[in-house]
Amino acid sequence: AKNDPNPVRLKSLPRSYDYSVNDFQLSEYVRQLPTTALTLSHRQTIYNSYLNMLSGLAPYNMYKSFCQPSCINFPFITNSIDEKHKLTSYLMDAGFDVGEYFYRSCNLIPEFSEYTSQCPNLEHYSSCVVTLPTHTRITLSYAESLSKCILDFYR
Repeated sequence: AKNDPNPVRLKSLPRSYDYSVNDFQLSEYVRQLPTTALTLSHRQTIYNSYLNMLSGLAPYNMYKSFCQPSCINFPFITNSIDEKHKLTSYLMDAGFDVGEYFYRSCNLIPEFSEYTSQCPNLEHYSSCVVTLPTHTRITLSYAESLSKCILDFYR
C-alpha cells in the first residue's frame, strides 16, 4: 500500500481549516473516543511483540530507547531498497499484510528546496522501511507468525 500525502508548501492556511467539524466527524469522535485507550494498548502489545521477536536483527536495539512510540505501525528497517522489495514480496507471497511505503523525504521535494540539507538517515529510512501492521484486527499470533516469517527471510 502506498499512502502518499503529497506534501506541498503552503504560504497560508487553506480556508477549509476554518470549518468546524461536521456531524459525521463528530459522531465518529464520540464513537471512537471511549475505545482509544484500549486501541492504543492493543497496538502497543502488537508493537512490543514485533520488537521482542525481531530484536536480534540490527538496528532494532535502537527501538528499546523509545519511551512511548505511537504504535500506528511497526517500522521495519531494511538495509537497501532492493532488500525492501524482496522482503515485501516474500511476506506478501506468504499472505501477510505489510506496507512497502513509509513517507518520502520532504528534503527531495522542490517546494522545500530552500530548506534542503544532507539527511542520509532520513533518505535511508524513507526508502527502506517496511511497515508492519498493529491495528486492532491484528492478533498476537498473527504478529508472531509475521515476525517468524521475517526471521526466516533473513536466515
